[in-house]
Amino acid sequence: MNMTTRGCAARMVADDQNRRRITRRGFVRATTVAGAGGLVLGGIGGALGGHASAGGQTISGGPARGQELRVVLAAPMTGDAASWGRESKNGALMAIDEINANGGVLGGTLKYVEVDLGDWNDPANVRQVFSRIVDTESPDVIVCPAVNAMGPDLDVVADAGVLYFHASTREDWRTIYHKNPQRYWGVFQCDPAETAYGTGVGQFFDQLVNSGEFRPPNGKTVAIAAGYDPTGSQIAKTFQAKIKELGWEVVSFDTVQSGQITDWGPVLSKVRQNSPSVFFTSDYFPPDNAALAKQWAAAPIPALVYQHYAPSDPDYAKLAGSAGNGIIWSSVLALLVDPIGNDFRDRYRKRYHTAAGWSYAGGVYDQVKLWAHCAALSGDPKDYRRVARTVEQTPVRGVTGCLYLDKHINAAYPVEQPDPTLAQPQIIAQVRDGGHTVFYPEPYTNGKFQLPPWMPKG
Repeated sequence: MNMTTRGCAARMVADDQNRRRITRRGFVRATTVAGAGGLVLGGIGGALGGHASAGGQTISGGPARGQELRVVLAAPMTGDAASWGRESKNGALMAIDEINANGGVLGGTLKYVEVDLGDWNDPANVRQVFSRIVDTESPDVIVCPAVNAMGPDLDVVADAGVLYFHASTREDWRTIYHKNPQRYWGVFQCDPAETAYGTGVGQFFDQLVNSGEFRPPNGKTVAIAAGYDPTGSQIAKTFQAKIKELGWEVVSFDTVQSGQITDWGPVLSKVRQNSPSVFFTSDYFPPDNAALAKQWAAAPIPALVYQHYAPSDPDYAKLAGSAGNGIIWSSVLALLVDPIGNDFRDRYRKRYHTAAGWSYAGGVYDQVKLWAHCAALSGDPKDYRRVARTVEQTPVRGVTGCLYLDKHINAAYPVEQPDPTLAQPQIIAQVRDGGHTVFYPEPYTNGKFQLPPWMPKG
């Protein structure tokens, strides 16, 4: 479908002013109306057929006609995050093929270029990889799932003056951009910051207790295992601050070496000794968390277990098996369980004969579609500054929620932005029989919270 953004933008401004509470029925009705006047990137809409529509005016025959537009994916195709690289590649290729099948961007054909990011924890390697991209690949846009050693990538693309879309989930990116927006005009973080995790999950557990859905066996107590990296550390610290603010007691706080944990024995020994009602970990690597799930299942205590993000990765289910059942997880970048997200899942499975993961397949797909649509609306995909200004002014609905990057970083619903049409939702879900049930936040749910199998019912 080919849609304008005028109605979407007007509706979003009105909703932002009204700050109304949105019910599931009202939200679905509003989304349906937006289908007639707003932009939806879930299917093959957007910059198609060599023309685009902006404010009711048609843009056609732009400078891109007949040109090749190079979309460079920088992703870890090897190493400890290779599964995220595979998901990112699949999402990027889906978006590119759909756009090209509908005429490209103003007649320009998208060309997929893949560069292995390799060790995304090594600043020197990150600088080398991104330098090679801008020096040899002539990118019209760089898309990327995430960079753990964020910083060198930002400086390389800023010096080169190219467009860069990433989902590194970092609060420090907000600070970097705000200090020097003139330098980083072409960089966009297409998901919220990691600080939303700690705050949102803390509020969720407190609401779960206050609503009576969970009766903590040992009061409002929590044990924390923090991943020893910038993201894991920030999430754990934010969660600790929020949960203490809400009146909970932190009975233990340990730090673990993310990506290198096979034996959780020392941490679990302390957790079992302190008997918290909730065990929270911010390590987000699937092998680490699968090992934790198995070792927890061998001798569980009556407590809820939260693992940051990792259970959403397809590799987690393979490694953890049935031990993952009952684990709670969260993501601020997630395929939604709504018609748009489920349509993407169906198309992904049909193409790749496997299920899409929850984050990076849809996240990078949205990055490519967002760039392509805004490149067409700008009238010239080669005018990168003009494309960037269009991105700032164009809220869109993707398969992971609304991308509204006026501040070059997205907001999380509901913890940062109360309007679900202006943000990506931070979903909270639970592993059940190899699948996932999303029970927070409304209206992006497909079930209710249940006690895990190792806890007595009633």
